[in-house]
Amino acid sequence: MKAYILSPEGIVNEEIITKAKNTWTLKGNSIPDKAGVRFDFDVKSGNFSGDYEVAYQLTTNITCFKNGSIISLKSEKSDESYTVPAENLTEFYGTSLLLGGQVNANGEASVTDGSDLDFGLNLASNRPPFGSYPL
Repeated sequence: MKAYILSPEGIVNEEIITKAKNTWTLKGNSIPDKAGVRFDFDVKSGNFSGDYEVAYQLTTNITCFKNGSIISLKSEKSDESYTVPAENLTEFYGTSLLLGGQVNANGEASVTDGSDLDFGLNLASNRPPFGSYPL
């Protein structure tokens, strides 16, 4: 699993997701700003059979500070689980999950699906589970 982290300054860094490294803090110094993370999952080729449970738990927090005080805060949790048959595993896992956050010109924080962020990867596919394989 890889994460592409897009900072508010527009810089993209690629990192491998591990148990020890699975959170990121992105700090912008002006408003409006946007930032996000793109998670890419790839299944290695193999002889897959049976069903696989695919799940993720995410928390996205966006906070806007002014003079050291919080003026806007938005938090959103995602917790999804899916059962994917072996014949669909490569299709399901060969795509990505996007998350984004922004603070607009009025200082209002919001969590977005990240679809409007440019990670500079020239990839247009979005990760299921948007209706594909519900548990």
